[in-house]
Amino acid sequence: MELNFSEPLRVGTCHCLVFQLGASTSDATVDYRNGDSILLHLSLRRTLRRVVINDQRDGRWQLEDEFILTQEEASSELTVRIIIEENGLAVGINMHAPKLLARGEDIHLATTLQFEGNVLFFHNEAERKCRDEVQVPSDDHVPMPRVRIAVSHTDIMHVSGKIWISGETDGHLVFSIDGRPAGMLSLGEITAGKKDSTPEGADFSWEFPENCLVADGMYLTVSLIDQGLTFPLANHRITSKFVGGIDRCSESLVRGWAFNDFLPRRPVNVAIFLNHVYQGTVLANRHRSDIAEIRPEASHCGFVFRFQKTIFLPVGSDVSITTKIHNTTQQLDHSPWHICRHVEPSQLASLRRAALDLEEAPS
Repeated sequence: MELNFSEPLRVGTCHCLVFQLGASTSDATVDYRNGDSILLHLSLRRTLRRVVINDQRDGRWQLEDEFILTQEEASSELTVRIIIEENGLAVGINMHAPKLLARGEDIHLATTLQFEGNVLFFHNEAERKCRDEVQVPSDDHVPMPRVRIAVSHTDIMHVSGKIWISGETDGHLVFSIDGRPAGMLSLGEITAGKKDSTPEGADFSWEFPENCLVADGMYLTVSLIDQGLTFPLANHRITSKFVGGIDRCSESLVRGWAFNDFLPRRPVNVAIFLNHVYQGTVLANRHRSDIAEIRPEASHCGFVFRFQKTIFLPVGSDVSITTKIHNTTQQLDHSPWHICRHVEPSQLASLRRAALDLEEAPS
C-alpha cells in the first residue's frame, strides 16, 4: 500500500506505525521513499525478534541498526515511533525511550510511504491514542473482518476510494475528522448486498454533511464497526483541489466561477478578501453557459460577490482582491487581482510617454 505526503516532513514530526496481529504473523516492511531512493527502510522480523532499520544509497544498502524484541513483543501488536530530530532520526519501540540513530538526515525529502503487511499508519501520537481509546479489546472468539480500503481522494467535501470485502459482514464505515464523528456508510450500500467484492474492489464515495466542520490540513480517519468492535482502516490528511477563476473585479463586485472536479453538481463556497482582509463568502451556484458547453454537469458554478460599500481607491495605493475556496488555502486562477496599483512619481513620465506613443502609432 502507498501513502503520499502532501507536504515536506519537518523536525519534530512523530509518525506512529502499528504492526498488528491478524490471520498471519508474517513480517512487515515500511519504506520512506523519494522516487527510487529508499530514505528509510524499517523491517519487522517477528521470527527473529528483530526490528531492522536501514536505508539505500545509490542502489546499495547501508549498515543496519537493530532493535531486539522480547518474546512477548514479537508475538503481539507492536508500535514503532519515527521521530525526526535536527541531528538525526529517533526510533522508539512501544513504551521504550526513543533511540537516536546516526541516519535519516534527508528523510524530510520523502514523498511517499510504502508498506507491506498488517500495518496501520498514524501521522502523530494523538491519532494513535485516539485509535486506542475507541478500539474495543480484541477477543479470540471474534474474527477480524477481512476488509481493507484504499482512499484515492479526500477533500473538504467528500472521500472516495476502493474497498475489498471477503466474507459476510453487516458493518459500517465510520468517518471522523480530527477525532470528531462525521458520519457513517453501510457496507451493504457499497456492495449492494453481495457477500464478496470483486478482485478489482468496489468503489465507494461519501459526502461530508454541509454542517460538518472540515478544512484542509485536518485528518480523516476511516474505521470499520462490526460485531460491536471498532477497527481503524485508514488515516488521510485532507487536501482539496478545485478548479475555477476570476473573470472580473472592480470597486463594487467580484465575478468568477469554481467547482469541485469530483463533485461538479455540488456548489462550493468562495471566500473573498480585500487586501488580505476577509469580506465574506459567496456560493458558486449561478448558471454559466460557457462552462455548460464544456462541462454540462458543472454548469451552475458561477458567482457574483458585491461589496457592501463601493471600495475607495486612494491615489498611489495597492488594492487587490484575493479569492479562495472556503476553508482551504487554494486560490482561484487570476487571484490576486489588482484593481489599483501604486505607481512611483518617477514612473509617471515614462507611463505618459508610452500612452502617447500608443495613440500616435499608425493603425
